[in-house]
Amino acid sequence: MRTALLSFAFALLSLTPTFAQPQLVMQNEVVTSPSYGRSFDTAVFSDGSAAQLYKLEVNALDTLMLRKVDANGSPLWTVLVDTARLFSQFRDAYIEPLWDGSMIVAYAFLNRGNHSGYPRDLIIKRFATNGTLMWEFSTESAWPAAHKYLCDLTILGMDTIAVSGFYHRDHTHIQKYLLKVNAMSGLLLDQVAIVGEPRSGRFRISADISSVAVAYGYMEDSFPDFPAMVKVYTHDGNLLWSHHIENIDRIRSIMDVCLLNGTECFVLVHEPRDRYTLFRLDAQGNELWQRELIFPDGSNRGSITVWREELALLRWRQGEVQVVGGQGHIQWQSDLLNGGYRRHPVSVISDQDLLFGYSGYNYDIQENVVGVVQYHYDEQVLAGMADSPMTASTMITPVPFNVGLAYPNPFNSSTTLTLTTPTTGPVQVAVFDMLGRQVDNWSVPATNAGVVPITWSAHDLASGVYVIQLLTPDGHRATQRVTLVR
Repeated sequence: MRTALLSFAFALLSLTPTFAQPQLVMQNEVVTSPSYGRSFDTAVFSDGSAAQLYKLEVNALDTLMLRKVDANGSPLWTVLVDTARLFSQFRDAYIEPLWDGSMIVAYAFLNRGNHSGYPRDLIIKRFATNGTLMWEFSTESAWPAAHKYLCDLTILGMDTIAVSGFYHRDHTHIQKYLLKVNAMSGLLLDQVAIVGEPRSGRFRISADISSVAVAYGYMEDSFPDFPAMVKVYTHDGNLLWSHHIENIDRIRSIMDVCLLNGTECFVLVHEPRDRYTLFRLDAQGNELWQRELIFPDGSNRGSITVWREELALLRWRQGEVQVVGGQGHIQWQSDLLNGGYRRHPVSVISDQDLLFGYSGYNYDIQENVVGVVQYHYDEQVLAGMADSPMTASTMITPVPFNVGLAYPNPFNSSTTLTLTTPTTGPVQVAVFDMLGRQVDNWSVPATNAGVVPITWSAHDLASGVYVIQLLTPDGHRATQRVTLVR
């Protein structure tokens, strides 16, 4: 049976153009047998190390684990995040790195209560660089409603954690939410219950948070039409735009939504008979195009990540990866590992590097495993992913996002770093001390895509280590440590 599936996969790949394969940079996996594992999320840090969040089924308990490997894939540490009683399975879990090498983990339970009986259903934790728990936040005190669902986690600015999802308001309605928590203290900053909720929670709800907005995709249980909706809100809950997906007879669910440039959106729709359609919506919610996808056999779940501006990554549950161009055409696809693995959310490291987490059965050693793998995509691979052949003029565009080292560093009064950005518009600059307090902020105009010099004058601040954070209009964020010596 496995041979037949692999033969079908190769036949499917033969229908698309063949490009050079990406280069394997790092891979590490751990044996979990006899426990079955699931990889939830991965994160990469400035030193090249990576963290993986995954779960195991141990002694009839769901066990959520966090592990870290160095840039070469060598294991550093593994810690227990939490356990849940039988049938209180972890629904979704996410991880995000912070500027100092620590990390934020957010996860949800299917039911309230863990194996000790404590009412905990949506948890946010911060772990130090060595895996030590720094603080824990629970939504039980914020919203005592049962059955909270987590859809997305992101870091806004430097020290604000944002999580989005939904919970059951009553038996017939659910409520969308957006929570903000301080990354330094773990204290609640803001909670927004977003109005215009769908009438049923039995359909999958997807969400994505950008630096300026949050998008939700869902279906309303209003027989007989079951409308599919995409709505984008500001962070304080004001509706920016909504879009009713039409021209499709019946939709099973909206698999995923992904924001691009703040308020534009990709939408992945699951239809009957395992058909899938990808939509692109502009910043006002107008449909730009829709494309029916050729999806890999047996992939019953997919998700989207924006990569390299106009390129979108589709990751299918059985391990296949597809790259979709700016007009919705599949430009490249491959099963980067053997078909026995299930691949879950991907971390975009750079314009040419991706980090995947996976779980599955390793037929070579006949054991269940979870692992991480990093690939580098050179220009030969990327050229084949474009919607049109790359010419000499297009080879130099778009300008890559990059931040040069600050100089001088250490410095006495002022230091300068250079930002290379492919977009125009004001660059937001903020400076924080080592306690996470903002000590300076300003805006730098970038009228042309290219190199933007940024100088920080420390004025009357005391000697010490500070962090300069840069945020571009298209959502690129970078941080850099500098040392002030008086």
